[in-house]
Amino acid sequence: MIKPHIEIAGWDVSEYVKSIRAELCSDVPSEANKIDIELVNCRQQFYGAFVPEDPISCSVTVTKDRCVTVETREWKWFEGHVQKVSVHEDICKIEASGTHGGFSGNLKKTYQYSAEELNVRRIVNDLLNDYGWTGERVIDTAVKHIPKNGMKFEAGSDYFNAFNRLQDLTGAIYFVNEDNTFYFIDPNKAARHAINLDGYILRGTQDANIIGYRNVIAVIGSSPHDPINDPDGAAIPSQSPMHRYMKVGTKEELEENGVLYAPPVYMIGANAERCKQVAENLYVYYQDREDVCKPTVVSMIPPVASVVSYTPANRYGIPGADCIEHTRYGPSMKIVGIVVKAVTTLDSSGLVSELEVDTHSLSSSYVEIDKVTPDQVVELSNEDLKRLNEALTSPGGA
Repeated sequence: MIKPHIEIAGWDVSEYVKSIRAELCSDVPSEANKIDIELVNCRQQFYGAFVPEDPISCSVTVTKDRCVTVETREWKWFEGHVQKVSVHEDICKIEASGTHGGFSGNLKKTYQYSAEELNVRRIVNDLLNDYGWTGERVIDTAVKHIPKNGMKFEAGSDYFNAFNRLQDLTGAIYFVNEDNTFYFIDPNKAARHAINLDGYILRGTQDANIIGYRNVIAVIGSSPHDPINDPDGAAIPSQSPMHRYMKVGTKEELEENGVLYAPPVYMIGANAERCKQVAENLYVYYQDREDVCKPTVVSMIPPVASVVSYTPANRYGIPGADCIEHTRYGPSMKIVGIVVKAVTTLDSSGLVSELEVDTHSLSSSYVEIDKVTPDQVVELSNEDLKRLNEALTSPGGA
């Protein structure tokens, strides 16, 4: 069961919700985030009820009945203000703006730090306090002190740029998880706090966009030798040899984007030439993908700026038949990234969130393998294959 809880100007209008659609981004002011709400106008009760700048907040409770147990989970969706109201005979339409997870808005005070005062924990806490953050906070970075002569954050500058500036100086990342806890931590610690999307991915997203752009593609196949004739004339099938090839992007791609691995493709009955051809085809295919991954999930609302993880299982992310036939992806792969945009719709058909997930922000997405030869299809040695598996099975490694 999916139940919204929405308040506008202190009025709980949850029971009148017809539909809600919110398009939220992490790197824009809250005024640029668009929220559309439709309420059923029973007894004309919404005439003159709301005006621009009225506060608005929304959360969604999802209850799952698992036969013997019941699981209930509340997702905070957005907070913001009414921008426009249009009341019709049977429907009240509200346009609003707001945010959840991102840090939009401007600093209220100026913060000046000398060289001795550039403690990372202190600066992050000052920014959060200025923002008015009331949730839990975790600050855990290898860099404890910023090696500069001094820093200044001007009043009126926005929080997004302030946190990004700290992120660049410390090598850390910041995000908000589903429990409304703020994290400013090193990238290699992010996966343990990620929201797991497995089990919620919509089956309509069978496209490589769930994986995003990749520039290293591994194809592993096998094909039998010709039968061996034994002395009495019987044909004995021989053992199938393995063919392992990897297509690597150009040197310019690797320098600009890092080494980003696609999930390996396993092909039964494919010879060496077929493996090479599939690797070339998939390389072209992934070139057309966007930098961000685009999973679609149901019955959950991962906040903007939260870290998520998911496994593209065999039925997810498989490219079109024009690239590859009779193939499957291996199961040992995890994609970890930060939600930079979420378009969520709640109506009579259910709760659906279309996400854009940035994997480039996590340094663990860039896993180097020795002796990678740019712009070629190369045969993988046993040692290369071992390193590839390690890269793909580590959080964010793919």
